[in-house]
Amino acid sequence: MHYEIDFLSSLLFTITIETMVIYGLIRYFYKKEIETKEILFAGVLPSFATLPYVWFIFPLLSVIGSYALYVWTAEISVTLIEVLILYKLLNISLKEAFVLSFFANLASYGIGKIVHILM
Repeated sequence: MHYEIDFLSSLLFTITIETMVIYGLIRYFYKKEIETKEILFAGVLPSFATLPYVWFIFPLLSVIGSYALYVWTAEISVTLIEVLILYKLLNISLKEAFVLSFFANLASYGIGKIVHILM
């Protein structure tokens, strides 16, 4: 049960960080006129769609031997899937969707690592 609680707190953390990054990039970097509720939904849905796979499916793949390889495989897979989700949800270019997904995932992973070290 502890693993599931950790998952839920990580999901909430990931959604918060990634939504803030996506919102900031859309509003202040790309200066897109996309409704706030659409941006917020685009911050929530990709994490709901991908994080369960990272936590519950990827660990079952015994071919991923090292932790570093596991992280790289998971993060690259998640980023690419989220690119497609953001591309469709926000009606933006694939390049813009890639930038959003890349920086959102980089921020949530990096800040998550920092928080984990400090705790």
